[in-house]
This record gives sequence, structure tokens and C-alpha cells, in this order.
Amino acid sequence: MKKYSRIIWALMAVILVCCLVLPASIAYAETPLSVSVVVAGQANTGLGSPFQHHSFVADGVMWVFYQADAANQVVGSWSEDGTTWVALPAITGCNTYNMTANETHGGQFDTWYNAADDTVRFIVVNASTNNSPIAYCSYAINATAHTLTPESAWRTAVAGVANVSYRNPTICLNNSEQVFITYGYVLNGSSDVRVMSTNNSTSATWLPDTGFPIYNMSANASRPSMYGSVIPLYTSGNVSVQYAGYNGSVYRIYQTAVYWNGTSWVRGAVYDIDTSGWWLTDDAEWNYNAVSIDTSINDNDVAIQYSQTNGSKYRTFFNRRANESDAWGSSGLYARNFGAGGWALDYVGAMGIRNAIYSLTYSGWDMSGGSYAVYSNDFDAITGDWSGIAVVASDPEVPYVSTMSDYSYDHSGTGYLGYIFGNQNNDIMYGLYGPALPPVIPTVVSDFVNATGMIVSLLISFLLIVLLLGIAFKEGMNNGWNEGTKLAITAVIGIIIIETIIIAFF
Repeated sequence: MKKYSRIIWALMAVILVCCLVLPASIAYAETPLSVSVVVAGQANTGLGSPFQHHSFVADGVMWVFYQADAANQVVGSWSEDGTTWVALPAITGCNTYNMTANETHGGQFDTWYNAADDTVRFIVVNASTNNSPIAYCSYAINATAHTLTPESAWRTAVAGVANVSYRNPTICLNNSEQVFITYGYVLNGSSDVRVMSTNNSTSATWLPDTGFPIYNMSANASRPSMYGSVIPLYTSGNVSVQYAGYNGSVYRIYQTAVYWNGTSWVRGAVYDIDTSGWWLTDDAEWNYNAVSIDTSINDNDVAIQYSQTNGSKYRTFFNRRANESDAWGSSGLYARNFGAGGWALDYVGAMGIRNAIYSLTYSGWDMSGGSYAVYSNDFDAITGDWSGIAVVASDPEVPYVSTMSDYSYDHSGTGYLGYIFGNQNNDIMYGLYGPALPPVIPTVVSDFVNATGMIVSLLISFLLIVLLLGIAFKEGMNNGWNEGTKLAITAVIGIIIIETIIIAFF
């Protein structure tokens, strides 16, 4: 029986190398690989609020969109390495320039990238026309050619109304690829958050689906807010809507689900995320962001982060709600904060989904000006732990306006994640997280090589496991089950490793 000992250990080593070499090669950096200028001399009003979505990674190519005030249009830039940026032509005849002085022009549009069909949806407050309607369009992305092609003409999603202004729209697709939007509705100083959806976004007319628009999303507040956002719940067709609401004395963040009840779309119960003595800082109702994650622990997690104060101290608060019927957590894997202090922890930032197991990275800056730096830390969706806060960008990239982050991981498996912010030089900046940057080679070749390498590794490992099981059975039949058991255990370990790779990276 001893003759198999060396075989056992040799095969164990081969299996571990074959199965682990790829995951090890895409280990994630705790700090950005680079911080670069996307566009210089661009007024930082070109960015919006942390809950909006202006950047994503598609098939290894980074995309950033912003409002170019000089052109009065929404424009974008792309990069293959996160450091060298190429400007796109203006993508729309709509513009967001004629906003009131306290609104960032970039806050008047939002995007949503859909990896299933390589498209990006745009929703824009079209300030180029009277009574400023909200316009919608879908563009097909060609990552290799770096082009955006409109799939249809721009159409009106929400018609303009006299004396009414629309503010801070957001957009998402649910898991049935149905389009949902939110927008602020402002009339004579009174504001509301509204929700709209349609089942025929590709037709000439953008008609509301049954039950929409939903009004008064902040109906529980005596002073409604215009800062609402929508994100999908990935294991149902429902969506999560969150907004800043006034409870009679302070602003808090509220959240609800919008779901199909069998005949119509309706809103669910409204949840106050944090009932302690902390609230949103004055004039910072926009300072929150939300992502939705689907983990092995919980379905339809909603993770929300926002800046809070108790009147004397400040903190960045984070919470998760496991499922649509659950309350917001108060401890453990859920409610967390980054500490409470004077100004040092008053971060304005956003969370991004880093990988297929839904680990989060948070990047933000000190809105009070006490540190002049961008900070970052990582959240492990399995353990619920945040890493220590680290400075990841500083002078001359001094932050000045809201940080926004990629809201979805790159499904092509590159492992990249980015965040954007404006600095005091009126530059729009991009920070790139992820594995070591690969050599610049054609995307198609790179994807083919990576996929082929993974398939070959898994196939070899599978064949070795089958061989081990066969030897284990034979050894058990002929010479006893002690040596056979060792072989069987080796095979089981190999199976577990392969399953883990498939779940995490496919």
C-alpha cells in the first residue's frame, strides 16, 4: 500500500496548483492601482450624487460619464487600463445645463449598465426644452471598438409640466430587464420622490406600467425630499427604493420595496434604517448610496451607507437588510459605522461591488475639509467585517465633490472596480482597484486565453479527481480502505475547490 503514498501527495499537489493558480493570480489590492485624470479642466458640477451611477467596467474596459458644461451635453470617456482615457463624442442631444445654482448639472442624469446584453441605459433631465421632460435611451456597447450605438431614438419617459422641475433621476433594470426610474418632483418649493416603470421601453412610446407612477414616496415625512434612488433586487423582479425623508425634526434615510402584487406594482412597507440618535447632516440629504447584493447568506440584501451626525460628532453609517420582509439590522453582520469623531470620519463616498462573491469597497472623502484625502476600506460580505480605513489619494488629487463608484462587478472576470470624484482643479478623477494590470493586448485575445486556461485547468483537475477515485476504489477492494480513504479525501478536496472556483468566477 505504501507504493501509493507518493502518488497521493503528487496528485494532491497537482490538483491544488491547477485549481488555485488562477484565483491567486487575481487577488484584490487593498488600495487603488492608480489614480488618474479622466478629463482635465472640467467643472466638477459635471458629477452628481453618490447614489447615482456614472461609471462601470464592461468586458475589462472602464467607462465614465459626466456633464460637459461647455457642450451642454452628457459625454463619456473610456480606458483599457484605468489610466489612459479617450473621450467619446457627445452621446445625446439632451442637456442638463440649465439647472438652478444649487444643483450639480451631472446630477441630472443617470446610467445603468446591463451585462446580459452589453447595453447602457441613460435617463436625462432634458433642460434643452421648455418644462424639461425626462428623456430615455438605450445604447449598445462594443468594448473592443469602444463605441456606443443607440438602439432606438431618444424618447420621453416623463413629460414636462409647467412650473415643475425634475431633479436627480436614477435608473436600473430588474432581473427581467424591466426599466425603473426615480426622480425628484419639485413644485413651488415642495418636493417629492416618484417612481416610474414601463414594460415597453424599446417602443416609440414610453408608457407607464400598471400602478405607475408611484407618488409621495416620502409621504411619511412632513418635509419631503427629492433625493431618491432605485436598485434591483436580484433574486426577484422587485426593486428597492430609498430616499431621504424628514421625520419632523431631522432627515433620515428610508427604504421600501416596489413589488408586483399580481395585478399591479405597489410599494411595500417603509423602513427607517437607523432609529438611534443619529441623522443626516444639514443640507446633505443627497449623501447616501445603496447597492443590492445576492449572497450565499441572504437573498436580496440591500446595503446602504450614509453620513450621519448626532449634533456634535459625525460618522459614516452602514447597514444591510437581508430580505424584503426583514427589518434593518442593529448589530453583527449588519449595522456598522466607521467610528464617530469631529470631522475626520465625515466621509462623502460610495460603495462598489468588487467581485462575484459581492465583496464591497467603499471610497469617500472628508467633506469638511479636515484631511484633503480620499479614503477607502473593504467589506467582506461573508464575515461582515470592514477593513481599516486607509488614505488612497491625496494632493494634488484633492477631493472636492461627491465620490461615485462602480455599482456592479465586471462579469468578464477582470476583477476591476473604479470610483470617480472631482478635485479642486476642476478635474474628474478615476481610481482603479483590482489585480495587477495585464499587458495591453487585444481584449478578444485576452478573454479567449483566460477562458481557455481556466477550462483546461478545470478539465485536468477533473480528470485527476476521477483517476484518484478509481485508484481509491481499487485499493480499497484489494488492500483495505485506509490508503483508499486517503485518496478519496484528496478527491473530495479537489471537488470542493473546483466548485468554489465555478461559483466565484462564472
